[in-house]
Amino acid sequence: DKFPEDEVEPTGHKKGDIIHTVQVKARKIGKIIYECKKTEKFDNSYLEQIRQDKNRVTADYGVIVTWATKENNQNFWIDGDIIIVHPYGVLDIAAFLRETLLQMYSLKLSKAEFETKGRAIIGFMQSEQFRTRINNSVAKSREAYESLKKEITTHINVWHKRAEIYKTIHKNTNIIQNTVKYILLRGKVLENLPEIEELPP
Repeated sequence: DKFPEDEVEPTGHKKGDIIHTVQVKARKIGKIIYECKKTEKFDNSYLEQIRQDKNRVTADYGVIVTWATKENNQNFWIDGDIIIVHPYGVLDIAAFLRETLLQMYSLKLSKAEFETKGRAIIGFMQSEQFRTRINNSVAKSREAYESLKKEITTHINVWHKRAEIYKTIHKNTNIIQNTVKYILLRGKVLENLPEIEELPP
């Protein structure tokens, strides 16, 4: 949804791996490969694995998406040419990498220049300024998600309470209506008034 012009699809090689092909007017200008690791502990074998897959599909950037941590690294860090990011920050990273590919395409760089600029981009991403921004984005995304969960819980509780109110109103209305019908048909009031438990569809 965020990148409607691009192709974003599974690699077909392994479940959890995604290839993001950046396009300009249907022209393919670059690729980003993402590998999703649903684990709490980071394993260095992930790095070699994505490097092999990155070369296999000729991707410009390789990104591991995981909430796992490694030593003092969490949320976002770079190992060599591989970017590691928490799921809450992956869209920001994807948008940034996509923009760099668009900019380099617009400059009509040679292959050598493209590779040089790509390394410079990775270098910038390792700066304190960039890391701070991404970590802040991850923290804010987490905060927004927790806020949403609380809002959902609150809404559900309110809806249950409101449903009970409507149920009581419906019950009272039906008792009165049924009693009136009984009086008109039988000429007397029931000792035990019938209660309607179910709400109408």
